[in-house]
Amino acid sequence: MDAARAGTRGSACSRSAVFRDGHSIIFLENGTEIRFPVIENARLARGTAKQLSRFELSPFGIQSLDLDEDLSFRGLLAGDYGQHQKIEQMSGTEPLPGVPIAES
Repeated sequence: MDAARAGTRGSACSRSAVFRDGHSIIFLENGTEIRFPVIENARLARGTAKQLSRFELSPFGIQSLDLDEDLSFRGLLAGDYGQHQKIEQMSGTEPLPGVPIAES
């Protein structure tokens, strides 16, 4: 997990965020920095630098305005970058829930 955790109790209001070197970096008011690789999220991975730089911050998370993706600070701090689980499922490395595995 690449999310820094310091003082994560209570409200996690964001102060600012940037996209740099393939990572989204979010700075919270309490001094916590959340950094994650956008390649871990299918929707964000398809975005251009300009699209990744257009976002809206809320007290609970970050929303990509151009790429239709909402991520909560709680999830990001837990290492959940959103769409990465779906990428693994589409690539065949993990079976889809409720879908039987075909035997050869």
